[in-house]
Amino acid sequence: MPIDPDTVATEFVKLLSEIAEVPEDRIHDDSTLKGDLDVDSLAIVELFDVTESRWGVKVPDEDAQALTTVGEIVAYLRRRV
Repeated sequence: MPIDPDTVATEFVKLLSEIAEVPEDRIHDDSTLKGDLDVDSLAIVELFDVTESRWGVKVPDEDAQALTTVGEIVAYLRRRV
């Protein structure tokens, strides 16, 4: 299902919260997945798999490794939806 670029942040935070079991109020633009939110590698893979199936945005492994904060990921997704 396509997503409006303006709603990417909200939808991504909900998705991240569900997959990583992190409360939404702990997720901020400058939060790092591994450091601040303690998201494990398996959850990160699942997160990017879901973004592909849900929004049609494929995140190559090299890009996924370079994206470390929620804000970076949201900006990346906004450019591709």
